[in-house]
Amino acid sequence: MSQELLLHEEVLLVALHDDKGTAPQPNTDLAVAASVLHELLRAGRLAIVPDKKKSLVEVADATPTGEEVLDEALGWIGEGKTRRLEWWVERLGAKPALRHMTARGLVDRGVLEVTEGGLFGLGSDRYPERDGAPEAGIGARVGQAVLTDGYVDDRTRTLVVVLDAADLLTRTVERKALRGRKARLAELREGDQIGGALSEVLEAMHVAIVAATSAAT
Repeated sequence: MSQELLLHEEVLLVALHDDKGTAPQPNTDLAVAASVLHELLRAGRLAIVPDKKKSLVEVADATPTGEEVLDEALGWIGEGKTRRLEWWVERLGAKPALRHMTARGLVDRGVLEVTEGGLFGLGSDRYPERDGAPEAGIGARVGQAVLTDGYVDDRTRTLVVVLDAADLLTRTVERKALRGRKARLAELREGDQIGGALSEVLEAMHVAIVAATSAAT
């Protein structure tokens, strides 16, 4: 596989259990949603518009990106009225189709396999790993970024921050190894270079995760 993975694909690949092909919920779906929003913001398709004390998301450019998951989300966002950033994180995170579309793309590229679920719908489909090389590469990048103090490219830094915010970082870096690295993680979080948009997306994701967890309990 030569094509570089996008952020939501990397997040899902880390979150999925290699053999079982399942991922922890709701964190995974919300992390995928936040990653999709971040990709669309970076691509200039979306813009964050300040509105009193809340940030709104609007379509800045409806031109398709050519990537199925991003274009599907862009279409959903463009169908309705301007909404709060938190609303869209929750809304996209409540759409399992976004996760399944991302996984199916990785199946098509030979990274994952698919075990068909129920007769009606995708709810119980599972995606065990077929090719471990991409995830191994992700693990090496993330480990290097978190456990050393050297330069980190924006792509890897963003991945680390999203995984950490969604409590998925320990799926690629051992919990023991993370001890004493709080300052490093804070440094990576503060390195956002796109006007604070990533920070706003992650804050919205965190609020959604807390709300979903509280509702479940």
